[in-house]
Amino acid sequence: MVLRPAHLCRLEKTWPSGSFHRVPAQRQLVETILYGMTDTTSGPRLFVKNKYNNTVLNWHRAPENEFHFYGEAFWNSAKNLLQNEGLDKRPIASFDACVIVYLYRHALELFLKGILIGRGGELIDPRPSPETVVNAGHSLTKLLPDVRRIFVECGWDKTFGSKAAVTFDDFTAVVEEFERADPSSFCFRYPVKKNLTAALDGHFTFSVRQFALTMDEVLSTLSGACDSLPDIANNRAEAAHEAWCEAMQANEPPDYEPPDYEPG
Repeated sequence: MVLRPAHLCRLEKTWPSGSFHRVPAQRQLVETILYGMTDTTSGPRLFVKNKYNNTVLNWHRAPENEFHFYGEAFWNSAKNLLQNEGLDKRPIASFDACVIVYLYRHALELFLKGILIGRGGELIDPRPSPETVVNAGHSLTKLLPDVRRIFVECGWDKTFGSKAAVTFDDFTAVVEEFERADPSSFCFRYPVKKNLTAALDGHFTFSVRQFALTMDEVLSTLSGACDSLPDIANNRAEAAHEAWCEAMQANEPPDYEPPDYEPG
């Protein structure tokens, strides 16, 4: 027995007897109204809405502020894959490690770009162009100079905040090593480069779990920076505004009275 939604049953009763099931177009129209399926293209579809558990992306309609959230999603996915105990079994499980490394790399890239495109960019002059940041490709080291300027401005360059990377110079060394192994976010996604040569050196051996421990510390610091930078930018803006108001008051004549203010 198939349970049917009550509102669908009511709509069926309003149709001429038996015609609802005999005429596919009528039934499709009803489902479009009920479930929001505005695309009536026949055949299998992937991105459709239903009554329950819909995924909603670009919720705030401000995607430039969502780099941090995307980075968290890729990072969490990598950590979930690390829970697989079979990951330590060679050689087949080694291919699973490729996915983990790629997820960490992409999370790192998203956090760096989020710092520059987000409120962190307001703290330095000149501010990095969002277009330049997005169009930097998958290079990580190209993003570091401006990120360093922001960290210096916040006083975070000498205390990066992790055991793996004590200072920003230590963090730079981690990023440079990562980029030497995978210059363009390609080597852990494909076995060969575009010229069909090997993406990685023969017998490229490493501990994916030690790799993850180091990256977790690094990404934790970057995630914290993404959370803190909006408050720092707001405080800087408020302090600058108060200083401007004080300067204006200092230059006013002693008997100055501000004009009456009428809204609108």
